[in-house]
Amino acid sequence: MTPERDAEELRELLGAYALDALDPDERAQVDELLLTDASARAELHELEHAAAWLGHASLRPPESAWRAIAAGMADDGVDVATPVAPEPPSDRRGPRPPQWAPRWLVAAAIVVVLLFGTAGVIALVGGSTSSPSPSSAFQAAEQNPKARTVILRSTDGRYSAPVAVLPDDVGYLSSAAMPTAAAGRDLQLWSITPEGPVSIGLMHGGDVHRFRVAPATTRLAVTSEPKGGSVAPTTNPIVSGALPAT
Repeated sequence: MTPERDAEELRELLGAYALDALDPDERAQVDELLLTDASARAELHELEHAAAWLGHASLRPPESAWRAIAAGMADDGVDVATPVAPEPPSDRRGPRPPQWAPRWLVAAAIVVVLLFGTAGVIALVGGSTSSPSPSSAFQAAEQNPKARTVILRSTDGRYSAPVAVLPDDVGYLSSAAMPTAAAGRDLQLWSITPEGPVSIGLMHGGDVHRFRVAPATTRLAVTSEPKGGSVAPTTNPIVSGALPAT
């Protein structure tokens, strides 16, 4: 079993995390860091989307986007706090990455992946090559009696996305009945909490996406964002739905 690492050591693993080059124990530790460390999330977005992120990282969400999400939460009986405007990703580069993976090399590799693509890549948390296929993992999660399941839907009923979240807060979403992202855009998945939306990843590659929900999540939503993602939603949700309580 991989020994527990401190926050500084985990930040050094972000480049390998972005390339899906960590073992399961290391990935789980980095997942926990990303849920609580906004600076680490911003640094990961930079590594994952090196070519596009700098052009969009400072976007502020319009009030209408949060109002649309908050209205759905209010329908579920959730008290919604007035959201605080998100801080732009920190310019701090953090600790120097390991000797075997200099930051420029990791970023260059990621840009190559983004430009040319790879078959079966799962965005968001991702999956290792030794893991079950994404569709098998999703089916197993749906059939798990302890999983929380919900179908995210659009307001007009045109689009839907079934979701299954396991007891460890790792979830799977099927986007087979979702629209594809428009040119220059990405579909972004959000945990909606009483304090506001928390990004849990971009939906790249394939029809099944693995992610980890943020603490206190009451709803999940998918929005269309500028290429590389946003720090908070800038459009109304394409689909959303209430996540059952544990």
